[in-house]
Amino acid sequence: MTAYVYMWQYEVKKEFIEKFKNNYGPIGKWNEFFNKSDCFLKTELLVDEQNEGKFITIDYWLSKETYLEFITKNKTDYDIIDKQCAEYTQTETKIGEYDLVLK
Repeated sequence: MTAYVYMWQYEVKKEFIEKFKNNYGPIGKWNEFFNKSDCFLKTELLVDEQNEGKFITIDYWLSKETYLEFITKNKTDYDIIDKQCAEYTQTETKIGEYDLVLK
């Protein structure tokens, strides 16, 4: 059994760190949006111990196909949230997409 995982790294502006955590964390705006899909599993938010403004998000889906289908069907809402949250970050870098092997 596998799952689809994608990861992003962010450098967040100091004045927006709490807003970023509230929107990108496991009970944030993005998680709420993705939870509209039965194929979304969870979001994890990692905080760099050396730099409080550096984060990694990890989103888990049943498959890449279900993720892409959801994003395609909900593109307008995705773009609205993405635009609202854009001011929080200095940089946003895609780390990669992975198949997660589960037992």
